[in-house]
Amino acid sequence: MCKQPFLVGREGTVLVKQVSHNSNRIRVLFDDDRSVAAAGLLLPVTLGNRLGLSGALNRHVAGRDRRGRRNASDKAMTLIWSLLAGGEFISDTAMLSSGATERILGHRVISESRLGEWLRSLTNDDVTGLGAVNAEILTAAWGRHLGPDLDADDPLILDVDATYVKTYGVTKEGTRARNYVGQYGYHPLICAEASTGQVIAGRLRDGNAAPARDAAEFLDDTFTAIRPIRENRQKVVLRADSGFYTKGVVDACRRHKVAFSITIRQQPSVKDQIAAIGDAQWDTIENATQKRVDVAAVDYTIKGRTSSSTPPVPCRLIVRRTTTPADTGEPQPRLFDLVEHHAFVTDQPGNPITLANRHRRHAVIETVIRGDCPAFCVRGD
Repeated sequence: MCKQPFLVGREGTVLVKQVSHNSNRIRVLFDDDRSVAAAGLLLPVTLGNRLGLSGALNRHVAGRDRRGRRNASDKAMTLIWSLLAGGEFISDTAMLSSGATERILGHRVISESRLGEWLRSLTNDDVTGLGAVNAEILTAAWGRHLGPDLDADDPLILDVDATYVKTYGVTKEGTRARNYVGQYGYHPLICAEASTGQVIAGRLRDGNAAPARDAAEFLDDTFTAIRPIRENRQKVVLRADSGFYTKGVVDACRRHKVAFSITIRQQPSVKDQIAAIGDAQWDTIENATQKRVDVAAVDYTIKGRTSSSTPPVPCRLIVRRTTTPADTGEPQPRLFDLVEHHAFVTDQPGNPITLANRHRRHAVIETVIRGDCPAFCVRGD
């Protein structure tokens, strides 16, 4: 830190004789009115303006600060840009007020205190409105060819999964009960389009929620929201893991004419049906020294309830069998071959091998979760 001020008239090297080497006395200021913090925000800000983000927020979200003012768009976008710039707390929005950043954003940056007042004033209807905003923006984006680039015969594939967002402390609503591994946090649901990773919908839940809790209602809302962006596409497929193998999820798919591809729990009855598959029914798709992979498909029926409104659902059970031979060239061979089965149910027609390979790509949802979940809050219980 220079103890004596000086002026620099042109570029060059300035000799500073008196310097303090105590880092505690150094203070960094960002006060140049021509500089922009996080200039990369210019791209999402421009995209948001062209898709009508501000108008959608004002239409679907209310909430008021202590003065009774709404300005939902300014408040929400202040938080959105802060999150995109790496902010984690409301106080991080102060970065957007520095330099010329506010002029780049195109709206007034709201203070921390007013943001807190506004967030606390939001009702369940307001939070549901955020989901409507997401659907409206997706519709606008896909209308500008910013959605999945699919051929006419390709299905629109939606991946649904639950994840865990860890929090610290027990005072946050919805995190007072530990989850199954003893941690505090939230357990949100996320639905994303498979080829682009775009989040279609989401729902925030308590940390101790079971994977399938509220899943049927969540999918009902999601399938309704995507109607405008299906573009008359007849084929939509939902992929999910075994946590979503429930009658409610299957019923939601059938109500909205959405095909399903869901991993099934290997209960004793399922294991017996897999064991009964004959050798002639298996098709080999990979045969190497280290492993052999076969696929088979058999008829399967998802049992209905006693109510006549939910009859049994006929579908197919597709099984991928991976066999690792006892002798793989290792110094210590096994005593027997290692056989593993991965099974899922689907009502899609077509080649079982193609459907099995497609179902395995459900794992791409993990990349969406890793990138979007820390800032995730779409709907609260």
